[in-house]
This record gives sequence, structure tokens and C-alpha cells, in this order.
Amino acid sequence: MSASPYSVAMAMVWFTLASLIGCFILRRAEKWGLALVGMIFLLTALRIFVPLDITGSIIIRSQVVYPALQNGLRYSIAGRISVGDCLLLLWMIGTVVQLLRLARDLSRQRKLRNEAELQEGNEWLDSLFLAIAKEAGYHGHFRLAVAENAASAYQAGFLCPYILLPAEIDTFSDEDISNMLRHELRHFLNGDLWIKTGFQVMRGILWWNPIMPMLNQSIGQLLELRCDQQVCKHLSRSGQMSYMETLIKLMRNGTAGFAEAYVGYLGYDNDEIMTQRFQMLLLGKPNLTERIRLFVCYALCLLMFIVSYGFILQPWDPSPKVDEQGGSIFELTPDDGYIVRRSDGTLIFYADGTNLGVTIQEAMLSVEPFSQMQIIHER
Repeated sequence: MSASPYSVAMAMVWFTLASLIGCFILRRAEKWGLALVGMIFLLTALRIFVPLDITGSIIIRSQVVYPALQNGLRYSIAGRISVGDCLLLLWMIGTVVQLLRLARDLSRQRKLRNEAELQEGNEWLDSLFLAIAKEAGYHGHFRLAVAENAASAYQAGFLCPYILLPAEIDTFSDEDISNMLRHELRHFLNGDLWIKTGFQVMRGILWWNPIMPMLNQSIGQLLELRCDQQVCKHLSRSGQMSYMETLIKLMRNGTAGFAEAYVGYLGYDNDEIMTQRFQMLLLGKPNLTERIRLFVCYALCLLMFIVSYGFILQPWDPSPKVDEQGGSIFELTPDDGYIVRRSDGTLIFYADGTNLGVTIQEAMLSVEPFSQMQIIHER
């Protein structure tokens, strides 16, 4: 198994397609469930980070698209500088800019957190959190703070719960504050801040892919829906209604322009998403038919993930050039073939997986394109 530019391209195609499917199903999560959406996004991320060529994969030869792209990327702009070189440089510059923006957001988050008023020694809030922590089985350190410009509750700690509470905390009941603490502690226990930041790093690297903004928002929405479900799973029906009432109160309280890296009680605050959160909380347990259907969907997702490694799209020119004497002329590049070193030391050139019967001299290994080709040692 190895990686090549073509396996990376296939990984990007599958990544984009699977992301679109995951975003589409998430909008109907009340029908399909969050576990299926989570599985799709997990396999999607795994597919882009493991772009391998698997032995035995079916090679699909592209006679038009890939050769045209290769010619376009290799087109010289100035000397040895090609279109591909310029695009690679643009990608790198864009990635640096996007990652710097993320670093700015994280720095802004830290600044807002430092400006918040710590509630150390506040027996009222500490007792509420300790009761919630005991309920969730958490016994570690924690920090509570009140942020002057916060209209909702936010979890801002990577290593321990650092919960920012809204400025008008005194106007909320003990039950409302307990619901906020339940939600934010669950975000911490799930590692949601790490997950969200990780996908934002991915968004910075793949900034040119138009699916990334939608995927990033969908990940945030998925984390909020999952957090709601996990919190309400252990609440009574009256407790679940109280949880939703707290959510409504925070919505009426307004929204805050905090950094994107935060995870909070409101999440992405728009009517469609908030309606879905309420619908998900009101759902009952799936019946047997629904569970069987979901099991089949899980199996299909896993099957598609495996099948995605079974096909590789590669360029192919079916008509080699012919010289004046009628012989074939091959324009070789490092991507077109490889060299097999046999047990007797003979070097045989293969093009597109075919033995052309061409023997390569040892001295030619230092000359392009042979110097850049993979050498396979025959056992």
C-alpha cells in the first residue's frame, strides 16, 4: 500500500461526496438518527487522511479529463514555473492565512476568558456545579466565570471545564443554571472543543473546497444535537421540558459574537436548527423496524468506505506518438511507470502496469524521469 497523487485526488472526491451526504442526512437527523450522521463524518475524515493505493484496486483509465488537467498543470508560465507550481503556492498561502485566522480566534477566546470574572468561592454556583458533576461522574478541577458580554453559556476549556456563564446570571433560576452546567460539562466530557477545533484546522487546510464551510457548520450542529440527547437521556420528562425552557430563555436573551472555537448552549442560533433541536428532544426510542433500517445503513456506509479504495482514476493516452521510422515514442513522467529490480539485478521498466520489455541500465537511474520513479525489488 502506498499513496500517490491519484489516490489523494480520489480521496478528495470521496471526501467531498461523503460530506455532502452527511450534511444532507443531518438536516433529517430526526428520521435517521445522529449515530448514522456521526459515522458518515467519521469515515469521511478517515478517508481524507488515509489516501492509499490498495493492491488489487481497479484502475479506471481517464483519456480526457486527467490528461487535460495534467497538461494544464504542467503548462509553463515562466521558465520552469508551471501552473501547478503557482496553484500549490496559492494553496500554501491560503492555508497559512486561514490557520492564522483560527489562531486569532483562539487568542480572542483566551482574551475573553481572561476578561471574565472568575467565580472562585461562589458557594451558590460551586454547589450547583458539584451536584451536576456528581451526576455526570466527573470529579476533576473546574472553573466558572461570568462574562460581561456573554448572552449564553460557553465551554472554553481544553484540559478542564472552564464554563463562561451569561452576564445576567442572577436573573436565571437554579434549574436554568443547572441545565447550562449540564450542557457545558457534557461538551467537555465529549471532547467537543477538540473535535470542533480539529475540523476548523481541516477547514483551514482545505479552504479551497466549497464544501468546507457547510461541513464545519454541520459538525457544530451535530455536536450540539448529540450533547442535547446525552444530557436529556438521564432527565425525567419534566427535566427535559425544563431543559428546553432554559434554551428558549437563552434565545430570548440574545446572541453573543464570541469566537468560533467556543462550544455553547445555543450553538448555531437560527430558527431551522433550533427547531430541529426541539424535535430531536421530543423523539421517542426507535422501534424494531427503524433499528433494522439503521443497522442496514451502517453496513452500507462501511461497505462504501471499503469500496472507495477499490477504484483509482489514472490518466491514459491510448495512442503513443510515432517517429519517422514508425517506432513508438513514449513521453515518460514519474507518474507513468515504475522499475522492477529482479533478483539477478536486471532493471525492467513498467508503464501503466505493463512490462514493455525495456531493460534499464544502472547508470540511467540517476537520469530523469527514471531517477524519480519507484523501484520495486523482486523477491
